[in-house]
Amino acid sequence: MAVVASYAVLHKRNDTQEDVGGIGLTCKDLNLASTSNQYDEVSEETCADFLNNCEKFQITSKVEAAMIYTNIIWESGGFRYNREILCESTDCSLVYPPSSGYYTVDFGGRGYIQLTWLENYKAASDSLYGDDRLVQNPDLVIDEQVNWDVTFWYWNTFVHIDPGVQEGHFGSSINMINGALECRGEHQDIAQKRFDIYTKVLSVFDSSATPDYSGCLY
Repeated sequence: MAVVASYAVLHKRNDTQEDVGGIGLTCKDLNLASTSNQYDEVSEETCADFLNNCEKFQITSKVEAAMIYTNIIWESGGFRYNREILCESTDCSLVYPPSSGYYTVDFGGRGYIQLTWLENYKAASDSLYGDDRLVQNPDLVIDEQVNWDVTFWYWNTFVHIDPGVQEGHFGSSINMINGALECRGEHQDIAQKRFDIYTKVLSVFDSSATPDYSGCLY
């Protein structure tokens, strides 16, 4: 799927304004979805970034928006972290060794979606910018705009296209993001935590929808 490399200026908004992305969600919805899961309220900038990117990447379903939001707030600790916590105390060049070449940087998790591995940095950089800037300097992903670029690029490239996700199966989104560990590995408890968060997020985003957890543990 073709992805644009840069976005228009993001519009700030408050709880009383119409949704930026046309999906029918407001900052009040995002705040309630976050606080119901014991995360902090989101800033107006973060709210606008999320909703604008839903529009930019043509996310039109509240169910899919809830899937994205759930996985983002889980991976980022409610937008608190844009760098994998493990990499703060561990040499992540050893945790995520490049498959080829010699690099003085590590390819551990960065961004709200926690982009990892050389191959994914290469693919994101080439698709978004037409060069290898994210390989040469992975910390660029920590920049807020690049962070959102990469987060939604990853979703559209690897998650959105999955048939299960298209059918509204939240478990399928987990499977596409971290299935080896959470769906089939030793961290199935984390998948359950994502299910719990999703239940609350979906109830805010679309109270008429029923959570469908299939695609991972079920």
